Amino acid sequence: MRVEFCSTGLRLHSSAVSGKFIAIEGIDGAGISTQAGLLVAHLTGSAVRCLRTREPTDRPIGAVIRQVLAHRYAMPPESLALLFAADRVDHIENVVHPALTDGVTVVSERHLLSSLAYQGSLLRDIAWVRAINRGASRRIEPDLTILLDVRPALSLRRIDGDVRRDGREIFEEEATLRETRHAFLRQAALLRRRGRRIDIIDASAPVAAVAERVCALADAMLGESG
Repeated sequence: MRVEFCSTGLRLHSSAVSGKFIAIEGIDGAGISTQAGLLVAHLTGSAVRCLRTREPTDRPIGAVIRQVLAHRYAMPPESLALLFAADRVDHIENVVHPALTDGVTVVSERHLLSSLAYQGSLLRDIAWVRAINRGASRRIEPDLTILLDVRPALSLRRIDGDVRRDGREIFEEEATLRETRHAFLRQAALLRRRGRRIDIIDASAPVAAVAERVCALADAMLGESG
């Protein structure tokens, strides 16, 4: 294991972990939770040890974020962006990295790309959003990012038809999601040019068809590393 200590903390190298990190991204209503659950079930059935997790997390900072998203109290967008970044560092240090070092494949519902899309488009300052998230991105990055792309009109129909939900969250308006979707696609293209492995799937397809594609991408990545 090779680990480097720098002024900003621990920096992890590929040799330091044996597990793989998969992030599933997209606008609200894209089917992220559904596909993460199906992927974990598929991997478990293939005898792959895996952990399903999410951002915002269920840890203390993530719990505050979820209160804001649910309209329970208001917060300046800059403060919310900082909370997302802090939650992400906590997530990497205390959930993702320990699992990866134990050889576990981690499937996360959202990661850095979500902040670049949501907070980047809202604040109109992508450089600042990148800067505050360097604490997480310098530690570890996903081996595979799957972006579920869907039109906002369809995603909102899914959200409004979900009886488990108690209304819409703060970003769940068509104009906001339309701009965020474009931001996802722009940032995904940029990260691809920088060598990141990002695949885009049409999430308007039936759930089973999307799951088949998601699982195929994960299998291919894991097969290459095996």
